[in-house]
Amino acid sequence: MNQLKIRMFLPLSATEEAQLLNRGGLAWRRYLTNLVEMILIKHGVSARTRPQLRRRLIHDAPSVLERFRAISAGRYKFSTFFSWHVRGQLKRLGWRISSS
Repeated sequence: MNQLKIRMFLPLSATEEAQLLNRGGLAWRRYLTNLVEMILIKHGVSARTRPQLRRRLIHDAPSVLERFRAISAGRYKFSTFFSWHVRGQLKRLGWRISSS
């Protein structure tokens, strides 16, 4: 299994993100992986727990993308919408989430 190198998340403009979303592939997966990693670190998820949780959240991405396209496309960037999903999943799993 290929391991994606985790880097600092650098948000794209709405236009760049939409183009990346439409292309899909490795660049899109890397973008999501870095986004999820940033959120997990921000909310204090341990280094030991992050890989498994990150895989689970990335696995959710296609269904989250369908919801995004149905209800939020054009109103928000996907990264914002997906961040809300990640926070919701963390809350559901019992993590304390700050309001920031």
